[in-house]
Amino acid sequence: MLMKEKAFGYLYLLSLVVLMAACGSTPSYDECGDVEYVKTFPNEYSLAEHKPALSDFEGVVSIKGVDALLMGINSNQEYYMGLYSLETGHKILDLFKQGQGPGEYAMSPTIQRFFTHNDSLYACMKYNPDKEVFLLNITSSIQEGKEIIENRSFPKDFKSVKDIIPLASGDSLMIYRDYGEGGFKRYILHAEGNRQAVNIGNVIPKIEEIDHNILSFLVLPFKNDSLVAEANITLNQIKVYSLYDQSIGKTICVGSELDDINSMSSRWRGNIPRSYGGVQLWGDKLIFLYHGLKEKDYRDNIGHSELQIFDSDMKPCSRIKLPVIASAMYVDKNGVLYAFNPLGDNEYIYKYDIKLMLQ
Repeated sequence: MLMKEKAFGYLYLLSLVVLMAACGSTPSYDECGDVEYVKTFPNEYSLAEHKPALSDFEGVVSIKGVDALLMGINSNQEYYMGLYSLETGHKILDLFKQGQGPGEYAMSPTIQRFFTHNDSLYACMKYNPDKEVFLLNITSSIQEGKEIIENRSFPKDFKSVKDIIPLASGDSLMIYRDYGEGGFKRYILHAEGNRQAVNIGNVIPKIEEIDHNILSFLVLPFKNDSLVAEANITLNQIKVYSLYDQSIGKTICVGSELDDINSMSSRWRGNIPRSYGGVQLWGDKLIFLYHGLKEKDYRDNIGHSELQIFDSDMKPCSRIKLPVIASAMYVDKNGVLYAFNPLGDNEYIYKYDIKLMLQ
């Protein structure tokens, strides 16, 4: 009986220590301006279950859509990317062959933004090994049957660059990983090469003590690229700020409270949330793909995703619940949603007509 009492005493003391440590941990948040909480959306929809529309995407782990095309990002394939037809799902072209030889790539370039110029479709790409940015002429690449690269450039201070996103002004938004205070730094990179700091006013103490990946985000410029929305991959929030007016900034949380960075950093990886997984402009609407799942459930393909739709003033418009997890998504000009799921027994794309839900 005495041994049981001692054991109980040890467990009680241990629980007190854990509780005191938890209570003593100061919450930390990645806030930009005032926080706006979105409890409901004016319009709520749920899409019905149906069979996948397309499934010929072996090795594809994510997609990016543009016009009537999909760029498939590959894993463990001979080519880092493939170009597919949205209409048929068939591959049109392989892009960026893996290797160390001439015309080959040591790692995958990353897509920064699509745009059209002189009737040609382009993708702005970032390639870390050579610290360069270049343009992939998608139209010419399809015609020639190989990637056609234009306008290679080698920006200064490329180390730790997360994104270099071309803007309508001719400048670029350059985002650096900052392993000290703040998590990330933002600059406007002017055409002549000079940088101008963008201060969004978020100060995060002791950032060196947490996993900076928890603070990572997806970037979406809007309103003629004067404003930027950053949808966090782990935290349940979207930061919005101006590139040119430091008085404009806010943090949007779809829910009742922001996620605590310190709490996230101390969790087992499987219990860390998956929040936002995709961003897109559609007319004057901003579309955010949201999961709201724990990492372990996401990996096991348990649950579903949703689209959160905001207007250009970042006021909530609609929430569209999907019957599946979508690791990536694309909405074409006709309002057809292509939701990509590679987590089950195959790589599937589901199609839904959501045009009326986006109005």
